[in-house]
Amino acid sequence: MSRKVLLTIIFIVVIIAIIVGVYFGLQKSKSFILPVPGGSLPVASSSGQNGFGSVSSQGGGISGVQGGGGGLNGVEGDEGLQSQLSRLTQLSTAFVAGYWVASSTALTSLSLPYDPSFPNPVFYVTVQGDVVLLTGQGKEQKIASSQYGRPLSVVGNALGTKALVTFDSGVIALFDVTQNVWIPLDGAVSAAFSPNGSSLAFLTDPGTGAESLYIQNISTSKRPLTLVTTLYLSDVLLAWPSSTTIALLPKQSSLYNAQVWTINLTQKTIQSLVSGRGLAIRFSPNGSTFAYFISKDSTHMLGFFANSVSGNIMTSIPFSTLAQKCAFSSDGLHLFCGVPASFSQGSNTTLPDSYLENAIFSSDELYQIDTTDNASVPILDGTALSLDVSHVAATAGTLFFIDHRTQHLYAFSL
Repeated sequence: MSRKVLLTIIFIVVIIAIIVGVYFGLQKSKSFILPVPGGSLPVASSSGQNGFGSVSSQGGGISGVQGGGGGLNGVEGDEGLQSQLSRLTQLSTAFVAGYWVASSTALTSLSLPYDPSFPNPVFYVTVQGDVVLLTGQGKEQKIASSQYGRPLSVVGNALGTKALVTFDSGVIALFDVTQNVWIPLDGAVSAAFSPNGSSLAFLTDPGTGAESLYIQNISTSKRPLTLVTTLYLSDVLLAWPSSTTIALLPKQSSLYNAQVWTINLTQKTIQSLVSGRGLAIRFSPNGSTFAYFISKDSTHMLGFFANSVSGNIMTSIPFSTLAQKCAFSSDGLHLFCGVPASFSQGSNTTLPDSYLENAIFSSDELYQIDTTDNASVPILDGTALSLDVSHVAATAGTLFFIDHRTQHLYAFSL
């Protein structure tokens, strides 16, 4: 065979190969643009990692928890979401620094414009320091102002007739709903209500390196004061989970290993309860158990249920979330938590510090977790509204929370 004939054959083979390749290439490309029923295009499954666990676009599950095929509570798609959102109500029009929920009978003797058809009286403190009473669905009335600065935290007592507000000026003040007055706690650096709300525990710091712990009865006009002990510590917060126990809580940060200490008021003893980096704790209403959260690494948190006497772990919490996003039910049998499905990108993200410093925000799903068997049930897909659940409180039929991103107060009917 001559060289000329050989080159001709090779040329023809190459041309045929090119034609065949173009043909099948076009056929393959058509598979990406074929119309599908409903007029939408297929979306490939994608999985990604974020700081709170793995999130898949199929099923909406987080960290191995199934999302029921895109619907929550076993309800599919948009129908399930609309059912959930119909139970969600934005309560505040102003920006909220904190709030408290009062007993349904707490205000019956007061001349406040409370609508008894509303499930519970709800008070909130705006970022300007005004106290507002929700008087019914979509109704609110300012009942007091303050002059101490920007509120940082708000905690109500058991009945909701009083609240402790910590301001950025360093002042901690008691607001008395029954008298509509502010009472500053002179020298106090931390304070907490007793479980029944009739007494206060507070720490004072005279600048000597030692802080004094006092208990004050606030249910009488004389308000007797008792010195409990003097402690050589600083930067601690108080909690009073049971009638015989006061807890000393660390300020939360992943930068150091911290401890929670408990003081037994009957035995006059102090002991370490739990420790860890990024430590934060939530006690159950009767104080017998607690949930605590520690840093696993810079972008993950670990959570556990434990016994309040021994500190022994009973079971783990099946999500990576933050203490600020969780609260026990009124009977202590469940923990409600906002579980981040994603969070805004920030440079050098470190949990919990970045979240507490408002450097990042999250979009959450809301879960109900059984404290005995660790079973979890999704109850609200807040990602549809980019809800960043924080400052959670639960009553018998309603869950309250502040959207950390918008600072609006919400209620979700259980």
